[in-house]
Amino acid sequence: MPVVREAELAGTLKRGATSVRGVLVYGSEEARVAGLAEQVIRSIAAAEDVTRLPAQSLRVDPAKLDDALRAQSFLGGRQLVHVADVTDAHAKLLEPVLQSSVVSNFLVLTSGTLGKSSALRLLCEEATGFLVVSVYEDKPADILGFVEKRLAAEELRFSEEAADRFMALCGTDRLLALNEAEKLALYARGQGVIAADDVTACCGDQAGFGVDALIDASLSGDAMAADRMMYALDDSDWKSVLPILSAHVSRLCALRADADRLGGVEAAMRVARPPVFFARKHAFSQQLRAFDIDSLLRAQTAVEKTVEESRRFAGLSQELVSRLLLSLAAEARRGLRA
Repeated sequence: MPVVREAELAGTLKRGATSVRGVLVYGSEEARVAGLAEQVIRSIAAAEDVTRLPAQSLRVDPAKLDDALRAQSFLGGRQLVHVADVTDAHAKLLEPVLQSSVVSNFLVLTSGTLGKSSALRLLCEEATGFLVVSVYEDKPADILGFVEKRLAAEELRFSEEAADRFMALCGTDRLLALNEAEKLALYARGQGVIAADDVTACCGDQAGFGVDALIDASLSGDAMAADRMMYALDDSDWKSVLPILSAHVSRLCALRADADRLGGVEAAMRVARPPVFFARKHAFSQQLRAFDIDSLLRAQTAVEKTVEESRRFAGLSQELVSRLLLSLAAEARRGLRA
């Protein structure tokens, strides 16, 4: 069955109601992968007809998946099995199921990032009746498009400066941006054009400055401040650190490349799109002076490794994130001394 885009999944499932027997949803944005999987689950089966299996249970009892796929509903509804956090390490265990021609219950698999040579991804792409959906990271233009569409429904539009400021505040966090758009729609109702001051007044206190401040302290080499800020984070903040940090390091990589190409940090900051939020310009400048492109690529690799480790050892995720932030602060101090 084909690889389909996120936006096409619902329609493809509806058209192939009888021929589609499963879906693999994978990508780096854990919350969006989980959300899309839940949409699929709700469209296929009632809550009482869903069996959820953690991937690690397949190793302990491989027959458990086969039993779940063959189970029948007491009420006659369609049965569905969801296996979360599968990786290439589970490909051999899943291979008999995916290659089987026996009619069974609907199977939903969710995973993190899978490369082109991933055994699990290739297995699902080649399986008859199986869909594969990759959840890609949103680009700033995509996020702005979603937000502008929402505002247009209320007969509102951004001024150019307001759009730049909104994107500087929200970045590529789709959920945050759409939540802030809802607030803006209420705040600016009836005024037609949203000004930059409206964005600051309405969105400035909700755009994750606690996590941003922590990340800025770490990447600017201030380990003591970063350590102090970690104690102020609640559970929801901890869950957002890695995706925000990953996006931030990616943006620093792009800015660092511009700085090398244009001859300096200030030149890169002037051409940055979206512009760096004015309250964070000093922090961005210091970080670009602390990290060259090679050290930023190492930082990017360290973030990706921590994402993977935090999935495997969920109970240690806060300790893993703390270790990462303190190691990045040490790297920044070395860069500033060089």
